[in-house]
Amino acid sequence: MSILSSRDSAILTSLFTSEPPAPALPTPPPAPPAGLPNVSPSLLQKIQIAESGALRPLNTAAPPPSTISTAIDALSELIKTYPTYPSAYNNRAQAKRLLYGSDLCVKEAEESGLMEDLAEAIRLCTPTTTSHQADILAKAYTQRGAVLLLTSTTMRTLETSGGVTHVLGGKGAEEVEEMARADFREGKRWGSEVAGEMDVKMNPVRKLCGEIVREAMVRDLRESGVLPAED
Repeated sequence: MSILSSRDSAILTSLFTSEPPAPALPTPPPAPPAGLPNVSPSLLQKIQIAESGALRPLNTAAPPPSTISTAIDALSELIKTYPTYPSAYNNRAQAKRLLYGSDLCVKEAEESGLMEDLAEAIRLCTPTTTSHQADILAKAYTQRGAVLLLTSTTMRTLETSGGVTHVLGGKGAEEVEEMARADFREGKRWGSEVAGEMDVKMNPVRKLCGEIVREAMVRDLRESGVLPAED
């Protein structure tokens, strides 16, 4: 016997039969060339060596704040010299997340400029004509989605307790969560497996179906005596 009630079954059937398919996203160009537009391979290699040197001290389990700050300063110098190099912005945002956290409800994180760095990395890779740009887009969108999702979780907690947040232009938790999902979808489109997994987990239909099945299982366990009856 199904543990779903007729009402639950009807809801699930309705969801799967009437839910419109997600709008198709344009696909990235097939097999794009490597490198960056208007940057010679030799110059790109030079920039990447400098970038790797700035990031190398961070390749430990828990780099101290002073080491992270030094890496941020080195990336900032690289950006001053090569302001159109998108990867440095993406990596500086990552370093800022290590130092200040990813919750924009925390003042230090909000004022760190990490969101501006991610926006600039994305801007510099659009339109996308190379595989290197696509890789940066995948990372930047996934990073931004993670920041927005964590921030929306804190915002939702504050809203429940009557608190007020003033980040992201005064947007509400639900809107910020939807922004996170949109970024995960973009990250997925450009090749991020993590973003693809997060997009699936955040699917509202999937979450609703999971909740219906979970409630039905609890009812079944109560009726069978495995769980105590509700008071």
